[in-house]
Amino acid sequence: MCGRGALLHSREEIRAICGASRWEEASPASSTRQVETPRYNLSPQSSAPVLIEQSPHELVLYSMRWGLSSSLEHALAVAPINARAETLESKAMFRRLIQKNRCICLFDGFFEWKFDEKSQSKIGYFVQTEEEEMLFLAGLYDTHYEGDKDSEFYSFTIITTRYIGFRGVVEI
Repeated sequence: MCGRGALLHSREEIRAICGASRWEEASPASSTRQVETPRYNLSPQSSAPVLIEQSPHELVLYSMRWGLSSSLEHALAVAPINARAETLESKAMFRRLIQKNRCICLFDGFFEWKFDEKSQSKIGYFVQTEEEEMLFLAGLYDTHYEGDKDSEFYSFTIITTRYIGFRGVVEI
């Protein structure tokens, strides 16, 4: 599961790598913040870049909060940062987003934690490609309004699955 990440490329580099036509920010009244780079400790509830296919020939970057928030969040009292691919269709919060609210979540790497018997503590390992390329992670996003209709809020979750091998990364 991905619980911490990093953005090492600049905003301009990220936009060029993705081939995005533009970078959209949330309305000034929204609590979604602009993505700042570089960012070496990107945590849940922080803003991160998310790529959306706006039309068949246009990709647009959005700054979104990491941790899916929707109208269902209040009933569930959670903002999941990850969603298991194997259970997406069985969970109402994700099922309604699968067809129309797919996205690509952009990170330069992420942290995985392994318990060390000797020190009796968790040790973080930064996972990235050997070539230090940007990672394109599958995700789902949602939007809703905060209070007034001028304050649209964007959030996302990363779709995860069991480890199946990944060329060029550190295995833990």
